[in-house]
Amino acid sequence: MRKLVALLLGASFALSARAQDTLPLLTGTVHLSILQGTVDCDLVLHNVPRIQDYLIRINSGMNIRYFENYPSGYKFGYEREVADSTGTYESNDYWFPASRTGKFLPKSIRFRYCGMYPVVADTTAASTSRQDWKGNIAFNGYSVRADGYQSCWYPVLYDVKKQITYDEVRYDIDIDCPDCSTIYVNGAQPVRGTHARLHSDVPRQILLYAGKYPVAYAGGDCFLNPDMDEDHLRSLAAVTEKLKGYYAGHLGIPYKDTITFIQTTPTAPDHAWLFVSYPTIVNIGYDPYAMKSFADPAKKDNMIAFMSHELGHYYYGTYRRFNSALGDMMSEGFAEFLALHATRALISDSAYHKELARKVKALKNFQPAPFATVKDYRNRELYVYYYAPLIFTAIEKEIGEPATWKWLHELLVAPTDFTDYAFLLKTLHTVTGDRADALAAKYFQGDQTLASAESTLGL
Repeated sequence: MRKLVALLLGASFALSARAQDTLPLLTGTVHLSILQGTVDCDLVLHNVPRIQDYLIRINSGMNIRYFENYPSGYKFGYEREVADSTGTYESNDYWFPASRTGKFLPKSIRFRYCGMYPVVADTTAASTSRQDWKGNIAFNGYSVRADGYQSCWYPVLYDVKKQITYDEVRYDIDIDCPDCSTIYVNGAQPVRGTHARLHSDVPRQILLYAGKYPVAYAGGDCFLNPDMDEDHLRSLAAVTEKLKGYYAGHLGIPYKDTITFIQTTPTAPDHAWLFVSYPTIVNIGYDPYAMKSFADPAKKDNMIAFMSHELGHYYYGTYRRFNSALGDMMSEGFAEFLALHATRALISDSAYHKELARKVKALKNFQPAPFATVKDYRNRELYVYYYAPLIFTAIEKEIGEPATWKWLHELLVAPTDFTDYAFLLKTLHTVTGDRADALAAKYFQGDQTLASAESTLGL
């Protein structure tokens, strides 16, 4: 299983750079039914930042009752665009027109809306859905899964000009689910019962996972709906800590927080993948792609191979958020590059070279656009998980591993508003000086970048 879903499509620059008191706060109540497939929200977004050109994303399956100024109760008229700004049609874009021109954005907004979604308990049935994906609000008969970015089950503010997505918010919400036994929201402890008051002073993507499932703990990590025995749990927790220590030691940035793992099942047949809404890692799949399949203590190398990419997203995708046309490539490409480093250091050199050869083979008929001019990845899977890591690996061979770690660190800390091509080149200049121009000409520009990387690596 190596299907990985976009963690952050068009994601924004790191919100952690802002003081917490300038970040939005989400409060209110949510009513769920995992048997009926319903979500009913009465939410208030406080401390809304001053943005002139904005959009508010809400899942396209939600029916709007009203938007109002809080606490005055004044109901707003609104405009809606169905072809949302993410390009995925998973959410609709809303805004409040000003009295004459432009857009009006109040300091606090109350949102009342609800939605009803298919409950797919049996993916073998002829009438089952043929699709499941990260942004799906997925009811599988025993739980509901909604990620913290793509699904937009809660209102997500987007700054059009600065390309900042306010999906990470502080929250203080009540969740009621009469047919649940456990309720979890990203960044808080899971609550056993049918009602939970959940809050976080640390901004989080509000991933939601509620239903009838057990909870377990091992090595400081939390496991929701685990399909493993204690040996498997302890083994996976140990590998997690080993990878966190490896990344933190080389990047010079501590790996904060403990991890929550979720094992759940898809709402469509033949679907399996992992994704991250930090500090939660979600594995979706039936056997042989359930979490226990790569948490076998006897197959520790498999655990490292699978978890190294996901844990790398703490740095590339969470510690630093990426935007612009290259943002998705940087988030996924550098996380995969970290995974290659972990493979070489913690598994073996032969496993590392085998993975490089696999990537080259997959790119045999692929013609990638260079970083300097890319607007369309053409094939996202090949571009961000295969092509980009090979380019970074070739640069590493030319500049050496110590300089490469310095570059990886610089990508995480260099101040910028846009993580675009100019930013990528500037960070390389910071580490390699004037040599960066020759490296860029070879690996970032023109139609021979992939051939140059393969030649440098001898593949």
